[in-house]
Amino acid sequence: MQIYFTRHARQRLKLYRVGRKEVENILAERAADREPEGESREFVSDAFVGTIGFPVKIAFVREGNRVVVKTVYPLDRHTKYEDIVR
Repeated sequence: MQIYFTRHARQRLKLYRVGRKEVENILAERAADREPEGESREFVSDAFVGTIGFPVKIAFVREGNRVVVKTVYPLDRHTKYEDIVR
């Protein structure tokens, strides 16, 4: 399975300090390559991810033999602001 991250998704990974490998592992565990082609999917990870310490939500679509990750963000949306204030 080939995984492609959109520009938006790469920016969110950097903003929320989530590793690409973590997202790839989550998608592999959830068998994203077996999802119906062309339909957008979203799911929440079970594990706490990265330095944010929250589960992440991943939105993706399968296109042929690759999975396109549209966005990634933590369930607690205020995390990025707490990091700035500290």
